[in-house]
Amino acid sequence: MQRILLPLLLLTIGQATAQNADFLPVNYDFRLRLQTEIEVRSDSSHHQGMYPLNPFQYAGIRSAFAKRQRLGGRFADSTWLGRKVFNEMLIDLQTTDFDFQLHPTMNLQVGNDSRTPDNTPYVNTRGFFVQGRIGDQVAFYSDFYENQARFPQYINEWTNQNRYGGPGVTPGQGDFKGISNQPGGRDFAYVSGAVSFQPGRFFNFQLGYGKNFIGDGYRSFLLSDNAFNYPYFRIQSNFWRIQYTNLYTQLRDVRYQNPDNSYRRKYMVAHHLSVNIGDRWRVGLYETVVYADSAGTRGLEWDYLVPVIFYRPVEFALGSEAGNVLLGMNIHYKLSDRIRLYGQIGLDEFKFSEITAGDGWWANKYTVQLGVKLLEPVPGLFLQGEFNFARPYTYTHAEGDMAYAHYNQALAHPLGANFREIILIANYYRGRFFAETHLQYSWRGLDPPGENWGSQVLLGYESREQEYGNETLQGVRTTTLYTDIRAGWIVNPSYNLRFEAGVRLRDFDPETNQLTTTNTTYFFVGLRTALQNQYYDF
Repeated sequence: MQRILLPLLLLTIGQATAQNADFLPVNYDFRLRLQTEIEVRSDSSHHQGMYPLNPFQYAGIRSAFAKRQRLGGRFADSTWLGRKVFNEMLIDLQTTDFDFQLHPTMNLQVGNDSRTPDNTPYVNTRGFFVQGRIGDQVAFYSDFYENQARFPQYINEWTNQNRYGGPGVTPGQGDFKGISNQPGGRDFAYVSGAVSFQPGRFFNFQLGYGKNFIGDGYRSFLLSDNAFNYPYFRIQSNFWRIQYTNLYTQLRDVRYQNPDNSYRRKYMVAHHLSVNIGDRWRVGLYETVVYADSAGTRGLEWDYLVPVIFYRPVEFALGSEAGNVLLGMNIHYKLSDRIRLYGQIGLDEFKFSEITAGDGWWANKYTVQLGVKLLEPVPGLFLQGEFNFARPYTYTHAEGDMAYAHYNQALAHPLGANFREIILIANYYRGRFFAETHLQYSWRGLDPPGENWGSQVLLGYESREQEYGNETLQGVRTTTLYTDIRAGWIVNPSYNLRFEAGVRLRDFDPETNQLTTTNTTYFFVGLRTALQNQYYDF
């Protein structure tokens, strides 16, 4: 590894101008406002299909948001306590050679679940976020979250249904332990962090523990922030109209444990090439491979570490079924100043002759996404519509060891495979007041007990029910209507602390009695630092 990275570092070290750095939130509503700030108000073209963004590239964006929403008044603007509560970071030190910022993080929420009226759901999260800059070339961040929670019943059911013989996980937040004398209670902690090195204009190196997201949509079929955090090393190259990203990660299969009781390792390497074509098109090409072995003894494959190489031939050279390769394309089109069209195509396995034959061959595994965004058609309003489609058995592998998954969750779409989905989202901001509506309707083909019709990415495809005659939504056909409506007031825009209240409605309806119909109404109120996405819409 050193022989590869050291020459790259030496080649790129040079004179660098003094610059700030800011690790921007990856959460959905911030991405919408960021895209408006960069692509609409500045009338410029950027590569925003890969998150987290380079902290040196967009420094100052978050503070610009905060300044526009600055709260005036004798207390809020003229006293130290008022400024820290309503307008500023708790600690904000800036010098020529060093920056340091710190703010608290929290999610203090209480609610009422119609299915468990005697067990009050709640979330009690406390933590902190720090970031800083050392000189002109190094930036860092770290955060910590300590949590106790009791979730609505449908989330508990999801945890139990997705154990796969291993521990249950909290969606996107990892393992947990129970709380004594508290049915359904969970106690868990998680962290993330990164160090970013910007030696010159063209390259950025980032070593982190967290999540990555590729795409322009609410969902991603290539790589999303759905699953738990993982260690990664990222090389990002920017020149002309091109951004080229290499990503090296270590994942965990928590269904199996090593002799030292640690969860079994597996690895993923990926690269993403984004090209701006003219003033309207942005096209991204993606390739990734996940590899492991059933004994848990396979280590890092040096064959995949070359930054510019095609993974499919490498996988073939290493031996039959030596990895699980996924190809994809991300497309973004600027229809007008405020309208964006986007889409994704993912190819797991694909044989043109089988597609044209129309016989429903099991290994025709692909995904399609189509979407549209309206960026402030009227001031403060953001609208988005998205359609997602995934064939059965997409992202799976022979025995499940090399499935496109981490910590019992899909690395791409939360619903896995074998589904269709429509999402409609409306966000509105007026000063510090906001209102958000999220509507999702999905059709899924789920697996009854003991059968494999292709919805679960962690089930090996060798246990499939049939070779031909496979179609999307096979198995037990279900529909899910999910609605999340919330409104509130941003307490401190510097770190997106918000008071919010809302309702979450979920109607799950299978077509047979092999699965149970459920209806959830969940009211909630809370104080939350909205920096990360948490996907409970399944």
